[in-house]
Amino acid sequence: MMKQKLIIYFGLLLCLISTSCKKEQSIPKVEEQSVEVSATQTVFKWTVFYPGKLGSLVEISKKEDMSDASRYGSEEETNNKVFTVTVGSLDLATNYYYRYLVVTSTGRFEMEVKSFTTKADMAKVNTVEVSEVTRVSAKVTGEVADECGSPVTERGVCWSKAQTPTTADSHNSEGQGEGRFSVTIGNLIAGETYYARAYAVNGEGTSYGKALSFTTGDAMKPTVTTAEVVDIDWRTAKAGGEVTNDWDSEVTERGVCWSTSHNPEVSGDHAVGGTGIGNYTLSMTGLIAGTTYYVRAYAKNMAGVGYGEEKSFKTKDPEVPVVTTVKLTVISGNTATGEGNVVSDGGADVTCRGVCWSKNPHPEFTDNHAEEGTGLGNFIVELTNLEDLAKYYFRAFAINSAGVGYGEEKEVVMPPLGAINSLFSVSATKKVYFSQGNLQYRASLKIWRFAEPQYKIVGRDNEEISANTSAWIDLFGWGTSGWNNGAACYQPWSTSTSEADYYVGNSPDNDLTGTYANADWGVYNAISNGGNQQGLWRTLTHEEWDYVFNQRQASKVNGRANARYALATVATRRGIILFPDNYTHPTEVPRPQSINDDGATGLQLNNYTETDWSMMEDAGAVFLPAGGTRYNTYISDAYFDCAYWSSTAYDQYFANAVYMFYEYGLNTGIHYSRNTGLSVRLVRDCSLCEFGITP
Repeated sequence: MMKQKLIIYFGLLLCLISTSCKKEQSIPKVEEQSVEVSATQTVFKWTVFYPGKLGSLVEISKKEDMSDASRYGSEEETNNKVFTVTVGSLDLATNYYYRYLVVTSTGRFEMEVKSFTTKADMAKVNTVEVSEVTRVSAKVTGEVADECGSPVTERGVCWSKAQTPTTADSHNSEGQGEGRFSVTIGNLIAGETYYARAYAVNGEGTSYGKALSFTTGDAMKPTVTTAEVVDIDWRTAKAGGEVTNDWDSEVTERGVCWSTSHNPEVSGDHAVGGTGIGNYTLSMTGLIAGTTYYVRAYAKNMAGVGYGEEKSFKTKDPEVPVVTTVKLTVISGNTATGEGNVVSDGGADVTCRGVCWSKNPHPEFTDNHAEEGTGLGNFIVELTNLEDLAKYYFRAFAINSAGVGYGEEKEVVMPPLGAINSLFSVSATKKVYFSQGNLQYRASLKIWRFAEPQYKIVGRDNEEISANTSAWIDLFGWGTSGWNNGAACYQPWSTSTSEADYYVGNSPDNDLTGTYANADWGVYNAISNGGNQQGLWRTLTHEEWDYVFNQRQASKVNGRANARYALATVATRRGIILFPDNYTHPTEVPRPQSINDDGATGLQLNNYTETDWSMMEDAGAVFLPAGGTRYNTYISDAYFDCAYWSSTAYDQYFANAVYMFYEYGLNTGIHYSRNTGLSVRLVRDCSLCEFGITP
């Protein structure tokens, strides 16, 4: 009996357990996959977990109690467990409540209530019309028909030459919210097609109406006036104009055009002067002197070229060129260079220019002349076949179609061949040129010459003195020109220990002048590089040497008035520098010290290189190098002892000389034994020189 009761008890318990499990499995469960909300619709996606067939819906209401809910989906029971329902025609930016329903064979199950809010949309905007179109403006009307749930914070019109303008292009705004509005757009280009459309901006973005096209009014050529022509010259003049109206089309170029024919156009000669409205003045260049021109102002815009009235003018008639005579530089006794400068061509091309010269005043192009080039600027020509110690007049010239223009006339006295081109006063009424170097002789060839350069000496080669030596010598006994004057020693190679052997004309009283002038080396001999004729050169007298060193008027050099000489070392040679009457020291060369000082300090203070001396020599300076002295065939103090003969006798033993020794300085009143070999420096008289004037 007890066993039967237990079986019944466990059976009832199993039944209760089985019934309870079946009730839990019959309640469906919903898992929401997604709710995709937009402005006017929402897409619901969900899954139902249930073992049998079922139907499922979604209810939507604006009320939280779902009292007026609308249902979407199907109650028809199927095996489908995944559902997607799209609900449309919803209001923008509106809060909705929803819940899922599941229908099974056992009943209807409602899930929990949830909510969502639809989104706002971009505003609806229309481009209504384009009106009041001019060359540069138009009126565009638009309308915001619906803000679509988000307030319109900006509305307006955008435009462009492209078919779909946006607010990134030109645009004007006008107000906010819904409604109609109008915008006037400006700064348009005449005759152009534009596209315009209304726009509106809300929280969802920028929306646009339809683009409407319109074309601005036709462009007109600018209105421009032509100004009077001014500042008329041979090849240039100034003209201009004023752009008074661009007719709403930007002036992209303005200027003037000219021609020798009426109605000049911009396709011909023209000058450009900017853009826009306003006045302007421009230079016309490349004109021809003495020519009539016609000129018009012009301006360009989209419509084309507008011209001002025509003006005429005539350029200045050409004149002869303006030329200056710069200088003449003597190269030698018969050659020089002339320099000129054409500063104005007179309005016509210079076809020929040069320098003309004559022995008579006012030389012309038809006289002796040398040509060089054409046009403006400096030029240099070479003058040849000049006569030494002849006075010439010269001037630069230039030729154009108007004639010949001349520079100022200048004068020059050509220096002798073999001379330094500068003058030294040797008395109150006489000037001379110094030879370009000490006198030298070569017995084997019987040739006389001047040393080159000035500081060159023979030195120890003088010991080779003889009637047949091939060596050059430059130390001579007094009066040994080679002219037989009755003295025992008259040849340049003569040597003797007796002063009496050198008596010119057998008398100690005779000088190397007058009756015995041929005893002077320069008078009797033809110097090969000094004109190569007898009678051209001579030796200074004792009085003339003294005048050169101690009396003459000369230039101021380094602050020292009447600068006549300075002891110096030139290219390692000691000696004496003589400054000419008119001297300008080269700025590139150190200024001389101890000027007119007969002490020896100048030999250390004044030390010049070959380059320095070349510039000083070009300025006219003379250098007397220390060549030493010769006693019979013995050379003493070469490069140290500086002694030069004069043409003046002193007594029965001596003749006058100029002397400088490196330790003691200068002595211009010394006299030497006639049989001593000294240096000879010749001079040539300037027969055309007027005292106080340097040619």
